[in-house]
Amino acid sequence: MSYLLAHWHGKLSLSISICVNLVGLLIVISYSELLFLSVFAVTSTHLLTLTFVSLFFTRAIVFPWQLIGLLRAIEQDYLDKKIFMKTRALQALALLTVLFTLIYSLEVIQGTLFYLKQVEIYSRPGDKVSYQLNLIEDQQLSIRGDLGIGITTAVRSMLAEHKQIKSVVLESRGGQIYEGRGLSKLFTESELDTYVYGECSSACTTAFIGGKRRYVGSQGKLGFHQYWVKTTEYSKFVPFYDIHAEQERDLALFKTRGIDQNFLEKMFHQPANKIWFPDHLTLDQARIIHDVIISQ
Repeated sequence: MSYLLAHWHGKLSLSISICVNLVGLLIVISYSELLFLSVFAVTSTHLLTLTFVSLFFTRAIVFPWQLIGLLRAIEQDYLDKKIFMKTRALQALALLTVLFTLIYSLEVIQGTLFYLKQVEIYSRPGDKVSYQLNLIEDQQLSIRGDLGIGITTAVRSMLAEHKQIKSVVLESRGGQIYEGRGLSKLFTESELDTYVYGECSSACTTAFIGGKRRYVGSQGKLGFHQYWVKTTEYSKFVPFYDIHAEQERDLALFKTRGIDQNFLEKMFHQPANKIWFPDHLTLDQARIIHDVIISQ
């Protein structure tokens, strides 16, 4: 506490105020934000909420302490040494830090609000979405297409409207990491069985594993590979994505479903531009699936 107060009152040396409390702490904050969001942002909703929490703490509480302490240290250094040009240069540095922080914060807030708007728009099935939701014989939900932004919200609404749904048929080559995980959690909570008759790859396998009982058709296949980020779509959130952490989180999710450890160690061996399609025997032995449906 005494150290915090000493910086706040400008009692520390300029070198410590700049190198440690400003630059060093900004670096630590950047990595801490990444770790914080990687650990706690399980779904898209969590990501949005925690982004604002992180920004508020680091930019509205920590940064003013950094800045005011630095300005007071600069003022004290001028009173002691009377070097005008040095003082002006350091004040300019402080100003640049303020501008950088404001621009960064505004970009993240803008990106977060945009993302929230996308969730709202794409949670309403229609022409704009990349997925299709349909009922099959009243008790089975069919999900086809990319697992894009908002699909978890859309599926949750559909399940609430059609409480008779007992199972889900998935056909997707993947999509948004958080949406795949959100669907998985939703299927588990709703005790739905999951089926795959075509291809279910990447984030779709995460959704599939949430099924109470899991089945594939004779032509069904599950594809696994390393995750990657579409920077053109999620550029505002790239700093908050830790691909390795996301993979570890889904490995932990698969483990809770009783999946064999040897299989887990192979799940992310393939690079992002390739896909591993294990055969049905491998899937069965790893407890990924409960049975193979010979005919649909």
